[in-house]
Amino acid sequence: MNRIPKFLSAYTLLFLVITGIIVLIESPVKNASGAQRVRDIPLIGGIQSLAVIPVKFKDSENTVSLSTLDEKVFTDLNKYFVNISYGRVSLTGEVAPQWYQLTRGEEWYGSGQERWESLVYDALRVADRDINYREYDFIVIVHTGENQDRTLQEEQVTSFGTYLRARFQTRDGTVILGVSCLSEFDPIGPFAHYLALNMGLPRLYIDNSMVGEWGLMAHGFWANNGSTPAFTLFRTVKSGQGG
Repeated sequence: MNRIPKFLSAYTLLFLVITGIIVLIESPVKNASGAQRVRDIPLIGGIQSLAVIPVKFKDSENTVSLSTLDEKVFTDLNKYFVNISYGRVSLTGEVAPQWYQLTRGEEWYGSGQERWESLVYDALRVADRDINYREYDFIVIVHTGENQDRTLQEEQVTSFGTYLRARFQTRDGTVILGVSCLSEFDPIGPFAHYLALNMGLPRLYIDNSMVGEWGLMAHGFWANNGSTPAFTLFRTVKSGQGG
């Protein structure tokens, strides 16, 4: 069984993930309510299926339409992943048929120590009657309101995603899913960053890698305010644009 040796740098790891050399990845996934850890996940490649779950906090209504979410994920985000992977990865799937109402307000999830696990569990549960989770590789939860990273308002929820996947119990049985959670107002950059995290790309900005603004897994997902996220370091070098 192939593992990632501890001595690999973040640059090398990113290269191996994108080029398809690593077959299995060992990494703990933070438990969510109703979830168990999954340590070994196959490398991502080919067509990846996503379900988008729009949720409304008890105290807010959505501004963004379902059709806008569909275009952002399955047109814009898909185009980005096709480009960044040199055609190795593409996205397909659907947006759930409605904005689902949660029973708790935004501040309950966002203020203090954020209740990310509860938000994931509540979103999966409320959409369970409409979505067969066995049909999907990844779940993208989109909530009403803003991303705390953008507004710095502590009562709001910070966008987040699991590293690799977690095991959940649903009406469809046990499923293994990568989950990200975004604001309805987030641009494509955060959507791409957290989905890539689900796929196993490492966060380079916490590894002294100096990628900075030039990589999706560093601060580059906020390039041009997140509307045109940077490509990965590997793509920049391979295409002859890097130094």
